[in-house]
Amino acid sequence: MLSMRTTIRIDPDLYRRAKVNAARSGRTVSQLIKDAVRTALQPRTEPFESAPELPVYGGTGLMPRIKNPAP
Repeated sequence: MLSMRTTIRIDPDLYRRAKVNAARSGRTVSQLIKDAVRTALQPRTEPFESAPELPVYGGTGLMPRIKNPAP
């Protein structure tokens, strides 16, 4: 795979954290950054797309002490 060389400016504390994370996962900092960029560029899905359906119970109106947000 062809790759490009580039320079980025990064906060020293963030770099240290990236270096520790890379070492813990057996990767280089370069590999960690490439993985992070790939993840950031993936199409996002809706946050509640796979949320479980919540049960609905019978009754009328709102529970006591619950205010209706609608005008």
